[in-house]
Parts: sequence; C-alpha cells; structure tokens
Amino acid sequence: MAKPTSEATRILLATISKLPADPLRPNAQLGPALAARLKQQQASSSPPKEAELRKEAQAINLLVGDRFMRKYPVSDRIWHPPFQPEYFDNIIKDLDEAKSRSWFKHQWIKFRGMIRLQD
Repeated sequence: MAKPTSEATRILLATISKLPADPLRPNAQLGPALAARLKQQQASSSPPKEAELRKEAQAINLLVGDRFMRKYPVSDRIWHPPFQPEYFDNIIKDLDEAKSRSWFKHQWIKFRGMIRLQD
C-alpha cells in the first residue's frame, strides 16, 4: 500500500514544478532531479520530516522569485569590468542565441573555436 502524500510533500512538488527549464542543458534539469530525490527519500525507511520539506519548498520559492537578485544586486562595475566592458553582455547574448541555434551552426562555432580563425 502506498504511503499517503503529506501536505508538505505536495507543496514541495508544486514548488519544484515552478522551476524554469534549462534550454541549454535539456538532459540535466533541476526540477526532475529534485523530484526524484524526494521520491527516493520517501521510499527510504525514515522519510523526511514535514518541517524539512517546508524549508526546502521555501528555499526553492526564494530562488524562483529572484529574491536574492533583488537583495544582493550585482553592481555595474562587476557587470562591465574596465578591462572588457562587454564581456558579460556577450555571454548573455551568446546564451540567448544558443537556444535556437541549429546543430550545423553549433558545430561551425565549435570548429572555429578549435582552429581560431583570424579575421
């Protein structure tokens, strides 16, 4: 007979479902990994306590809600260092483009990086 699902477990699973998917690593998602860990904990002889589950749900909610980005904002000096001011902007742009990049384009960029073509 299956154990009844506690309220804290339901809250945690609902919170885990709010985690955004990572388009760059579709094989390594945080949400399914946390759900699998929860299922494994419940199957063990000593399931997690309600208070622990609620703390985990609260921590995930804080991450999803960007509370720490608001509490500890990154200064402009860090985002645009004097030695290479566009560095992080270029990384973000490249990550946004990588979501829709074709396999061929990905291989071409990889190839260019290996041989370091000169302009």
